[in-house]
Amino acid sequence: MKEKEPNKSSALVKARTTALQSVPSRLIKRGLEDLSTLSLEETVKRLLDTDPNDAEGYFYRGLAFHQNGDYDRAIADYSRALQIDPNFAKAYIDRGLAYYNRGDYDRAIADFNQAVRINPSHAAGHLGLGVSYGRKGNIVQARVALMLARELGHPDAQTLLDELPEW
Repeated sequence: MKEKEPNKSSALVKARTTALQSVPSRLIKRGLEDLSTLSLEETVKRLLDTDPNDAEGYFYRGLAFHQNGDYDRAIADYSRALQIDPNFAKAYIDRGLAYYNRGDYDRAIADFNQAVRINPSHAAGHLGLGVSYGRKGNIVQARVALMLARELGHPDAQTLLDELPEW
């Protein structure tokens, strides 16, 4: 099998960007100062200082670590978010992506499976399953998961299905 670089999902990148952009507005709504001059890290720190049990705060900080390639710290923050809110499907998906990026496909599969248990129509969860199963050489399971992602409207699913035999 030919090893390929993992494809970045444009839908996931857009979701992350939207999530990261929403952090300052959440803080402003809580009555804090105008935070437009603060870094993302400082903004999320203030969010967590305001409410240390805010699962989304840990999730957003995990996204920032993830985007900087610090997968261990991202996984720790996603895990903390999941301790607070065990039904936070997006946190399972992004923790699964962090595990995937570290090459830990078994843990990635476990997280993607949990995400689709919580929300069976979450296309990104099925896509993550498909890519992870493909990396492990489980082509049948990969194909089934990617077909579900395609049926649920994920824009990258068909391309990945077309590339699947090359893995």
